[in-house]
Amino acid sequence: MRTKLLSGILTAGLLTMSLTALGGVSQAASTHKGPWVIAQSNSYYGNGARIQMKKEIEAEAATPTYKKEVKQLIINNAGNNVSAQVAAIDNMIAEHVNAILVDAASPTGLNNVIAQAHQHGIVVVSYDNLVTSPYAYKVNEPMNVYGADGIKWLVAQLHGKGNIVVLRGVAGTTDDALEWASVQKVVKAHPGIHILNVSYANWDEATAQSIMQNLLSTYHNIDGVYTEGGEAYGVIQAYLHAHRKFVPVVGSDTNGTALMARKYAKQGLKVFQVSSDLWRSAKAFQVAMSILEGKKVPKYIQLPVITWATAEAITKALPSEPASFYLNVDDPKDGVTLTPSQVLSQP
Repeated sequence: MRTKLLSGILTAGLLTMSLTALGGVSQAASTHKGPWVIAQSNSYYGNGARIQMKKEIEAEAATPTYKKEVKQLIINNAGNNVSAQVAAIDNMIAEHVNAILVDAASPTGLNNVIAQAHQHGIVVVSYDNLVTSPYAYKVNEPMNVYGADGIKWLVAQLHGKGNIVVLRGVAGTTDDALEWASVQKVVKAHPGIHILNVSYANWDEATAQSIMQNLLSTYHNIDGVYTEGGEAYGVIQAYLHAHRKFVPVVGSDTNGTALMARKYAKQGLKVFQVSSDLWRSAKAFQVAMSILEGKKVPKYIQLPVITWATAEAITKALPSEPASFYLNVDDPKDGVTLTPSQVLSQP
């Protein structure tokens, strides 16, 4: 298997495939056999989560189950730009790839080009930030539950009264919109909780640290912090640099946040981690391969929402791994059995 990382025009001469998609529980049946050419169309690529999801796909493609079935793996990062992502998928269609895995810059902006891919018999699997196209298979967590679980914990920590700040993800993405809507719904039901500020930190720890440092200079009455993606680790770093008393922090399953809990729990740090299930990209790859092999696959696969608080975060921390590493790399119940070393070994 060859992996090609591209940011612009794709090269020519890839394997051509004709697929037929059926209605209901969709099925793509092929008169050809692999090996296949699989493409990943990624939008925003400026944080650790997106990098790790790429690695999860590469790691899954390298397993004995799929290694001989993948002729080429093409990775395209279009940035958080709908037009650029449409152009990238157009190129993939022109190159006759067999399947496209899509982490979308917009829930609706890619629908037309996805319809074109469908017309050309190309399997499209949307994961993470989902599209609304009926022609795409979809793999993701229920982000409304994801956001609600975290904010409910924070409200409980504050006993229903207090001032919080919210660091959102990447503007315009499906996950951010759904998570934010669920946060607002819970906050609305607790009038004693007041949101002092809402900022976009792009699911990036460095951006989150910078924003939080500014917020700590502006506000001296912050009682809790809600974050998305890998931002919690940056928030905790900001508190350390400002020599401020810790407040409860909600975030995703980054190793950095768990390591901070391990180191500073006795100093009062409380965290709540919601797994990002970054193995969703590996699952999307599996779905595409199953369809290409002629297997029946549901149009939507919902992944579990897994959470833990401070005590469990301490046990999950991996001192020998990077702070940016997301801890939950697999779910054997859903058929993904990758290990941290398999994921981290990818370029």
